Amino acid sequence: MVKNFLEVFPTLTIAEPLKELLGLVQVEKVTTTRDRSSIRIYLKSPRLIHKQNIYDLERGIKDQLFPDKQVAVKIQEKYRLSDQYTPEKLLGMYKDSLLLELKNYSIIEYSMFRKAEITFDKEDVMVLSVEDTMVNKDRTGELKRVLEKVFAERCGLPVEVRFTFVPPQGNERRRQLELKMEREAQAIYWRNHREELTALGAAAGQGLETAGGNLPGAAGSGGGDGFMDPGTGAPDGRPGICLWPRRNREGRETAPRDRFRAAPLPRPAEKLLSLTEGERAGAEKGTTVRIKSTL
Repeated sequence: MVKNFLEVFPTLTIAEPLKELLGLVQVEKVTTTRDRSSIRIYLKSPRLIHKQNIYDLERGIKDQLFPDKQVAVKIQEKYRLSDQYTPEKLLGMYKDSLLLELKNYSIIEYSMFRKAEITFDKEDVMVLSVEDTMVNKDRTGELKRVLEKVFAERCGLPVEVRFTFVPPQGNERRRQLELKMEREAQAIYWRNHREELTALGAAAGQGLETAGGNLPGAAGSGGGDGFMDPGTGAPDGRPGICLWPRRNREGRETAPRDRFRAAPLPRPAEKLLSLTEGERAGAEKGTTVRIKSTL
């Protein structure tokens, strides 16, 4: 049975502006878990309610009606909007609420949505232009799911979310931080799925990359290991060793070796060795020669 919100919660103390708005809101149902540790309230409103007001209602119901109980209150709102609303108009009026909700859900999706340039190719096609980083590409699927769910199920305005990628902008420090995040994420992914990717041959077929380059055997890697490019040092700038096995020309693995050897120190001039012409010719033929010291 549908009832007005103020009838269901008559003793709830609410600020006057919000109370006037809640006079139009209906409560479709209230559910609870068996142990009474969680309460979910389903609302339907003809007007948009800012997400901060929803959070304040949840906190007010919990603090005023269940002050001495460990109970979580969750409000799930839906809107019956008039025909004058389009997805583009809805975005303009509801974007602040979406940002607040995304910020509480995931800082990555929040940052993507906040920085994105949003356009509408069609009335029901929303296009987000985001920076071309590995982190963004990894999270576009989740941001798409959340936005489409809010528009369709909460607001009754289905929309298709698409993405385009633009070159990253910002100062050098920001680019370095993003590069470090990409390296760490790629390294974790390769470590967690190494056996699977190796078995499927995905490294070579799909051009997957590790933190500093291609995976072993990936296209364009030149046959070397790609966790860190030779000569660049470890991600934190300290010396390190090769983390992945090297392969020779026959494809056999060789033992890991130090990739950051110090250059050999020059020998004192008085200890230099020399070869005679005959000895040099013998060395080029692969024969054993005796080296005489010039000392």
